[in-house]
Amino acid sequence: MADKKAKSIREAIESAPVVAEETAFLIDELRAQSRKVFGVRSEIVDGALFEYTGDKITKTDAKALITKFLREKAEKEEKEVKDNG
Repeated sequence: MADKKAKSIREAIESAPVVAEETAFLIDELRAQSRKVFGVRSEIVDGALFEYTGDKITKTDAKALITKFLREKAEKEEKEVKDNG
């Protein structure tokens, strides 16, 4: 029984997809290529990563912070329009 269980665990591990660790890039490199990589100006990257303390970040994490920053900025502007309108 134990051999059968060990065999199934080993087979599961061997058949599991290998997940590669995502590369972290220097923030300055991503900022310089912000239009090409994220489709935004470098100023947007600056705002999104303003409170980020590291010097490297993955594209996925940077994109998530940029999306959050843009969403919050849009919500703030929408609220201002409602308050003034």
